[in-house]
Amino acid sequence: MIFVIFPSLSEVFSNEENKDLRRQINELILNRDKFAHGNIFIDAENDKVIIQYYSRGKRETEISPEVISEITKSADFIKDKLHVLNDYFRTNRLEIEKEEF
Repeated sequence: MIFVIFPSLSEVFSNEENKDLRRQINELILNRDKFAHGNIFIDAENDKVIIQYYSRGKRETEISPEVISEITKSADFIKDKLHVLNDYFRTNRLEIEKEEF
């Protein structure tokens, strides 16, 4: 909703930071959906953990320590940026009419 009400957020982030935040939030949502709706299988023969999910067709991804590290790193980035936004909105106390959204 923040991005709908304040599409640019140029007072808080550069255009590049704004795009990166939106991209990483979208990726986090997609990863969440994989784990929420996908099926996890253990390939004991090859020592792998695989998640099968649907995203424009059936797909599968190996859940490796690197994949988990990337997801965690992205979540930390998002958390840090949302803290910056929270501080900005607390400091600037913007009044928004209900009709605006």
